This record gives sequence, structure tokens and C-alpha cells, in this order.
Amino acid sequence: MNTSLRVNAVALMLVCALGTTHAAEVRRDQPAREGVALAGSQFALESGTGETSFNFARLRDLWIRVTLRDAKGLVQLNLRLTDPQGTLVYEASVPYATDPTMTAMELPGAGRPVTVFPAKKLSGGVALDYALPVSSSAVTRHLSEGTWTFVAEAGGRSFSTSIDVSAGY
Repeated sequence: MNTSLRVNAVALMLVCALGTTHAAEVRRDQPAREGVALAGSQFALESGTGETSFNFARLRDLWIRVTLRDAKGLVQLNLRLTDPQGTLVYEASVPYATDPTMTAMELPGAGRPVTVFPAKKLSGGVALDYALPVSSSAVTRHLSEGTWTFVAEAGGRSFSTSIDVSAGY
């Protein structure tokens, strides 16, 4: 094995060993800044790279982080993704809890408990992370290139961002 390959192998092992847990610890030391961030992977989301361009033909999930400074208790996260023609392609409503012991709740008329996702504690706030399915979902059935709009509502606030989408293989 030559020196270049050996260095690359060591670098890969280091990245795998650190994993997303280390990246999350680094980000948690920074003060929370309210808003929405998008990424093509959980690792990129935890690293705080903040992407705005995606190839939906090659993307499995669109990772979303909504950061709130003063959320406590139960927080409802509402998500909407619209294509360049204004068609609502994806919509979700997901409950999050700042209390890690709260994992389910009863909703009137639901007939069964609903899963409550844990909010991640950050310095001075919380993060609501969500993986929006892209591959083999309604998103790929409505696949069109151009500027898509993503809207997230949580904690009485609304955040919107544009996404440049390509669809080439």
C-alpha cells in the first residue's frame, strides 16, 4: 500500500470513529441561532454545512434542522415542500418533546398513541431534526428542476427557504 492510500485509509477510519456523535458535540457548544438548515445527510446536518442545492434524483433523504431558542415541553413541527409550479409535494406534522422521557402521546380521535420525537438540546436552544424522504417518495413522482420552497413552522414561528433542485442522473 503506498503512502497516499495509507493516509486516505487512516483519514477514513478517523471519520468513521468520530461519527456523527462528535460532530453533534461540536455544534452543541455554539449558541443556538433560530432558523432552518438543510443537508443531504445526517452528518452534514450535524456539521452545520447548510446546503441549498440538491440533486433529488440522487438524494435518499433531505435532512432538516429547525432550531428554536426558547422551546420547552411539547413542540409541533409542521413542514411543507412545494415544487417550482407551486404544487404541494410533501407535508408533515410531527410532535417533538424537550423532555427525553416523553416518547408517545394520545391524540383525540387517533385511536393509538403517536410517537413523539426527541428535541436535541443545544446551547441556548433546541434542534428539531427531521429526515424528509426523497427517493421513492411523492417528491420523486413530482420531480422537476428549479427552485423549490421549503416552509417549517414550530414554536409559533415560521421559517422559509428556497432550494435549487436538479434531477439529472
